[in-house]
Amino acid sequence: MSIYELLKDVPLFNDFSEQEMQILVERDPPIKTYVKDDHLITEGETSTTLFLLVKGVCRITKQQDGATIQLSRLKPGEIFGEMSWVTGKPRQSNVVANEDVTVVEMDQTFFEQIKPEMSNKIKDHLIALLIKRLDNMNEAIMRISKLMRA
Repeated sequence: MSIYELLKDVPLFNDFSEQEMQILVERDPPIKTYVKDDHLITEGETSTTLFLLVKGVCRITKQQDGATIQLSRLKPGEIFGEMSWVTGKPRQSNVVANEDVTVVEMDQTFFEQIKPEMSNKIKDHLIALLIKRLDNMNEAIMRISKLMRA
Protein backbone atom coordinates (compact mmCIF):
# COMPACT_ATOMS: atom_id res chain seq x y z
CA MET A 1 0.00 0.00 0.00
CA SER A 2 1.35 3.43 -0.93
CA ILE A 3 1.81 6.23 1.60
CA TYR A 4 -0.89 8.19 -0.23
CA GLU A 5 -3.38 5.31 0.06
CA LEU A 6 -2.52 4.92 3.73
CA LEU A 7 -3.13 8.60 4.55
CA LYS A 8 -5.78 9.86 2.12
CA ASP A 9 -8.81 8.90 4.26
CA VAL A 10 -7.36 9.91 7.63
CA PRO A 11 -9.53 12.72 9.13
CA LEU A 12 -6.44 14.80 9.99
CA PHE A 13 -5.89 15.33 6.26
CA ASN A 14 -9.53 16.04 5.27
CA ASP A 15 -8.75 19.72 4.73
CA PHE A 16 -5.64 19.03 2.65
CA SER A 17 -5.89 19.67 -1.08
CA GLU A 18 -4.66 17.04 -3.55
CA GLN A 19 -1.56 19.16 -4.07
CA GLU A 20 -0.87 19.30 -0.32
CA MET A 21 -1.33 15.54 -0.03
CA GLN A 22 1.18 15.06 -2.84
CA ILE A 23 3.65 17.37 -1.08
CA LEU A 24 3.15 15.44 2.15
CA VAL A 25 3.74 12.10 0.42
CA GLU A 26 6.82 13.43 -1.39
CA ARG A 27 8.29 14.52 1.96
CA ASP A 28 8.16 10.83 2.94
CA PRO A 29 6.47 11.23 6.33
CA PRO A 30 8.00 9.13 9.12
CA ILE A 31 5.72 6.09 9.12
CA LYS A 32 6.59 3.41 11.65
CA THR A 33 5.13 0.08 12.63
CA TYR A 34 4.99 -1.46 16.06
CA VAL A 35 4.00 -4.97 17.13
CA LYS A 36 1.55 -6.09 19.81
CA ASP A 37 2.54 -4.89 23.30
CA ASP A 38 5.20 -2.46 22.08
CA HIS A 39 5.22 0.84 23.96
CA LEU A 40 4.86 3.78 21.58
CA ILE A 41 4.91 6.17 24.53
CA THR A 42 6.19 5.45 28.02
CA GLU A 43 4.96 7.39 31.02
CA GLY A 44 7.63 9.80 32.30
CA GLU A 45 9.72 9.94 29.12
CA THR A 46 10.55 13.27 27.58
CA SER A 47 9.68 13.52 23.92
CA THR A 48 7.67 15.99 21.89
CA THR A 49 6.73 13.65 19.06
CA LEU A 50 3.08 13.78 18.05
CA PHE A 51 1.59 10.52 16.75
CA LEU A 52 -1.15 9.78 14.24
CA LEU A 53 -2.52 6.24 14.44
CA VAL A 54 -3.10 5.05 10.89
CA LYS A 55 -3.70 1.32 11.34
CA GLY A 56 -4.47 -0.85 14.37
CA VAL A 57 -5.60 -0.22 17.93
CA CYS A 58 -3.65 1.02 20.96
CA ARG A 59 -4.49 1.34 24.62
CA ILE A 60 -3.66 4.23 26.91
CA THR A 61 -2.55 3.08 30.34
CA LYS A 62 -1.23 4.62 33.53
CA GLN A 63 0.66 3.09 36.42
CA GLN A 64 -0.89 3.59 39.84
CA ASP A 65 0.14 1.86 43.06
CA GLY A 66 1.91 -0.89 41.11
CA ALA A 67 -1.12 -1.60 38.94
CA THR A 68 -1.67 -0.82 35.28
CA ILE A 69 -4.95 1.01 34.69
CA GLN A 70 -6.39 1.24 31.17
CA LEU A 71 -7.71 4.74 30.54
CA SER A 72 -8.80 4.55 26.93
CA ARG A 73 -8.41 2.95 23.50
CA LEU A 74 -7.17 4.60 20.35
CA LYS A 75 -8.46 3.71 16.90
CA PRO A 76 -7.17 4.57 13.43
CA GLY A 77 -7.29 8.29 12.69
CA GLU A 78 -6.68 9.33 16.28
CA ILE A 79 -3.84 11.58 17.41
CA PHE A 80 -1.93 11.09 20.64
CA GLY A 81 1.10 12.52 22.41
CA GLU A 82 -0.32 16.01 22.07
CA MET A 83 0.14 17.06 25.69
CA SER A 84 3.94 16.69 25.63
CA TRP A 85 4.04 18.07 22.10
CA VAL A 86 2.34 21.27 23.28
CA THR A 87 3.91 21.62 26.74
CA GLY A 88 7.28 19.89 26.44
CA LYS A 89 6.56 18.16 29.77
CA PRO A 90 7.18 14.42 30.36
CA ARG A 91 4.61 11.92 29.11
CA GLN A 92 1.71 11.41 31.50
CA SER A 93 0.66 7.92 30.37
CA ASN A 94 1.68 4.91 28.31
CA VAL A 95 0.45 4.11 24.82
CA VAL A 96 0.75 0.40 24.04
CA ALA A 97 -0.02 -1.44 20.80
CA ASN A 98 -2.95 -3.87 21.17
CA GLU A 99 -1.94 -5.42 17.86
CA ASP A 100 0.39 -4.55 15.01
CA VAL A 101 -0.03 -0.80 14.45
CA THR A 102 1.15 1.81 11.95
CA VAL A 103 1.69 5.43 12.94
CA VAL A 104 2.97 8.67 11.51
CA GLU A 105 5.44 10.22 13.94
CA MET A 106 5.38 14.00 13.64
CA ASP A 107 8.28 15.75 15.33
CA GLN A 108 9.81 19.20 14.91
CA THR A 109 11.67 18.10 11.77
CA PHE A 110 8.41 16.90 10.21
CA PHE A 111 6.76 20.29 10.78
CA GLU A 112 9.82 22.14 9.43
CA GLN A 113 9.66 20.14 6.19
CA ILE A 114 6.05 20.93 5.30
CA LYS A 115 4.49 24.22 4.22
CA PRO A 116 3.29 26.52 7.02
CA GLU A 117 -0.28 26.28 5.65
CA MET A 118 -0.18 22.50 6.05
CA SER A 119 1.30 22.78 9.53
CA ASN A 120 -1.48 25.22 10.49
CA LYS A 121 -4.14 22.80 9.23
CA ILE A 122 -2.69 20.07 11.43
CA LYS A 123 -2.56 22.44 14.41
CA ASP A 124 -6.17 23.56 13.79
CA HIS A 125 -7.26 19.92 13.72
CA LEU A 126 -5.39 19.33 16.96
CA ILE A 127 -7.04 22.32 18.65
CA ALA A 128 -10.48 21.02 17.67
CA LEU A 129 -9.52 17.59 18.99
CA LEU A 130 -8.35 19.00 22.32
CA ILE A 131 -11.58 20.96 22.72
CA LYS A 132 -13.61 17.81 22.03
CA ARG A 133 -11.58 15.86 24.59
CA LEU A 134 -12.08 18.62 27.17
CA ASP A 135 -15.83 18.59 26.52
CA ASN A 136 -15.89 14.80 26.97
CA MET A 137 -13.95 15.06 30.21
CA ASN A 138 -16.33 17.73 31.52
CA GLU A 139 -19.31 15.52 30.70
CA ALA A 140 -17.71 12.58 32.51
CA ILE A 141 -17.05 14.75 35.57
CA MET A 142 -20.70 15.87 35.57
CA ARG A 143 -21.89 12.22 35.41
CA ILE A 144 -19.60 11.29 38.31
CA SER A 145 -20.78 14.32 40.28
CA LYS A 146 -24.43 13.29 39.80
CA LEU A 147 -23.66 9.74 40.92
CA MET A 148 -21.95 10.98 44.06
CA ARG A 149 -24.95 13.16 45.00
CA ALA A 150 -27.41 10.30 44.56
